[in-house]
Amino acid sequence: MVDRADTNVSSAMAGSMGGGKVFLHRRAVTIFAMAGCAIDCSEIGLMVTAPEGMSAEEFDRLKQRAYGG
Repeated sequence: MVDRADTNVSSAMAGSMGGGKVFLHRRAVTIFAMAGCAIDCSEIGLMVTAPEGMSAEEFDRLKQRAYGG
């Protein structure tokens, strides 16, 4: 089974939302959206789901690019 959703995307943004974190958060959401990912927001954070056809490895690389890791 391929894990194609990341329910802890916002974990990198824990703490107060200063200007730097807001910028990084917006950048990450933009990268995910441009890649065709579904983004859902709830009271516990963001859930990003990879589009059909994206492999787990591609999704991992996308997460690394989004958060600079």
